[in-house]
Amino acid sequence: MNAIEVRDVHISYKTIKAKSIRQTLFSLKKSTSDRYEAVRGVSFDIKKGEIVGLIGKNGSGKSTLLRSIGGIFSPDSGVIDTMGNNVSLLSIGVGFQNELTGRDNIFLSGLLLGFTKEQIQEKYEEIVRFSELGSFINAPVKTYSSGMHSKLSFSITAVLETDIMLIDEVLSVGDRKFKKKSYAKMKELISNEDRTVMIVSHSAETIKKLCTRVIWLNDGEIVADGETGEVLKQYNEYMDYQEALMAKADKAYWYGKVKVKPTQILLYPTYARYCDDIRYLCQYILKHCPDWEVVWVKHKENEKIGISSKRLKMVLEKTPEYYRAIYSSKIILDDGMNLSKEDIKKHEEQKIYKILKGALGIKDINREAVSQGKKNRSAKLVDYCISNSDFETGTYQSSIWKGKQVLETGHPRNDVLFATESMQKEKAAKVRKFYKIPKDSRIALYAPTCREKFMHGKEWGELDFQALREALHQRFGGEFTILARTHRKDRGKWPEVESSPEVINANNYPELTELMLSCDVGITDYSSWIYDFLLLGHPGFLYAPNAREYEEQRGLCYSLEDTPFPAASNMAELLEHIHGFHEEVFKERAEAFLKEKGCKETGTACQSLVEHFRREME
Repeated sequence: MNAIEVRDVHISYKTIKAKSIRQTLFSLKKSTSDRYEAVRGVSFDIKKGEIVGLIGKNGSGKSTLLRSIGGIFSPDSGVIDTMGNNVSLLSIGVGFQNELTGRDNIFLSGLLLGFTKEQIQEKYEEIVRFSELGSFINAPVKTYSSGMHSKLSFSITAVLETDIMLIDEVLSVGDRKFKKKSYAKMKELISNEDRTVMIVSHSAETIKKLCTRVIWLNDGEIVADGETGEVLKQYNEYMDYQEALMAKADKAYWYGKVKVKPTQILLYPTYARYCDDIRYLCQYILKHCPDWEVVWVKHKENEKIGISSKRLKMVLEKTPEYYRAIYSSKIILDDGMNLSKEDIKKHEEQKIYKILKGALGIKDINREAVSQGKKNRSAKLVDYCISNSDFETGTYQSSIWKGKQVLETGHPRNDVLFATESMQKEKAAKVRKFYKIPKDSRIALYAPTCREKFMHGKEWGELDFQALREALHQRFGGEFTILARTHRKDRGKWPEVESSPEVINANNYPELTELMLSCDVGITDYSSWIYDFLLLGHPGFLYAPNAREYEEQRGLCYSLEDTPFPAASNMAELLEHIHGFHEEVFKERAEAFLKEKGCKETGTACQSLVEHFRREME
């Protein structure tokens, strides 16, 4: 049963822009203000009886969040529910009326907590005795020191015993004797399994001794939420790193601090939803290499990767845990130029592997919009390049990775294309279930790569999905469902595709490989997925109305006419190619194309790469 539920809470303050005294006196303009968001989309549940620590550097939003849970003010948006429990907040400067005496504030606080006057009177002497305030209990609270204030605040809550206690740093205030007494009282209070406690403290020792769970806030967002020891470890390393940065130390701080672990592998995808190579390899390693430590770099705290395993350690990019993992991993697999975003040193015994998403793809990687500095860093770091063909090997050798050793193992993402028929059907069934596609319906996937800057409304404005479905039906038989998937940078920009009643928007499906397995026909422009799709032997078509402009600006390794796919420059040509599709001719062209490019795919890429990794580890 939950005692506290927090859902997507945002809290902001109005801040006045600072002016000098001269500007304030002589300026005719009114002061301007900004909004500062102290808490940003925070969500969590706290079960009844849990003792939870809330940690973070100054200004991270801890006290703001605690005061909002305590009912001092409401969030700008989101929901905080204390499930009908009475809540007490212990915080310096909060909850007392300064003009009233300590005695009056005891009764006022008690009434606000839901106690009757008789109940408060019964506990009054015990509260005064515990607070050690003596005759000062009859003095106005405005005359109290911060220590006296915290003593009274703690005493009220400790003696009246509310269902939920929110404690903001008051355990660290007061003299040595009172600290010891309040700490003992706190341990006594939390021994009650029905009482829920949240504690804000900069004392790691206090959090460690009292809390079983810790939430770490940074800049108003949750960085980590979990077991006390693990979260405190992450937080302490982060603070160590921040101190190192303040001392003008850089990543060398971690480079020199950690040692390479012989059986640790780090997987670094460019995008969580476009990383089939890394995802399939990760699953293979988790299944077949029980003695390896596997680390996955994520780009966002709440990123979902579709793999659930206690053995898989997730680290957030650009955090201390991330740098520690980078420098301690024997093997690093990068499917982009992720490591070269910044200057990363490398231990001599570390090995870094590069894998391209393109493989047999038609786009010229040497004309990608990547800074020269990033290219130079990547060329320096990479030890091995992973290839699936003579063509891809040649691509590496004509690029910044020229001279690097190439492993022609094939691509991990394509192993499943050689899997048993039952496994392929199982994955295809997942897609049908996800989109509620009838079993008797055939599927066509339309997934172009072309970006908005090349389009000028050309391609999408001419699309006639109704005519496309009819042509597919007439040529291949059966009713067709069309799945449409735009490039990640163009999501939301093409309503003709993403909201058309003739198609299903497939942008939210995590694995492109599984989409391919579910499809009978594939259609694209220049995207490399169609060349993986070729391994299945299914019909494919190219629809590229802007081919000349695209080739001039982006660059192609070979012409569209040199592919096995019928290429169309307009909708009429695409429909004509579909109606006139000849399976035997396509099959011959496909086999000739794969032979010419020297395709090495055999469905054993994961196994071959793991064997190579293992040799390096030895």
